[in-house]
Formats: sequence, structure tokens, C-alpha cells
Amino acid sequence: DNVRTNIVYVDVTAEEMTAADLVTRLAAAGVLLLVAGPRLMRAVTHRHVEPGHIDRALDIFAETLGYL
Repeated sequence: DNVRTNIVYVDVTAEEMTAADLVTRLAAAGVLLLVAGPRLMRAVTHRHVEPGHIDRALDIFAETLGYL
């Protein structure tokens, strides 16, 4: 079954960074997530979030992690 949800969990696998470190860096760039564990983050979208907002958040993730 496909389940539609607005909740996404993200594992932080980089050895040099904890979830709290990444949440802090993302917050400084305008993307707000919650720390759900030492290496786990939780993202929840609002019903008014549009696909373009998600694309921008993913770009910020990539920039924050140094992939762009």
C-alpha cells in the first residue's frame, strides 16, 4: 500500500556531523527541521507548501552539505 504523508525522517550518515549540527546549519539557511535522535531529523510540511518550496528546501540541503 502507498501511504501519503507530510512527514519525512532523514538519517544523518556523515560521521563528522550530528543531526543537531545539520539542523542548526539548515535553520540558518531558512529550512526548519526537528532533531529526532543523534543522527535522525524530522521534517513536516504544511498543507500550503507547494512543490517549488520543496525544491528550494532540497537545494538548500545540497548547498548546506556542499554538493552544489
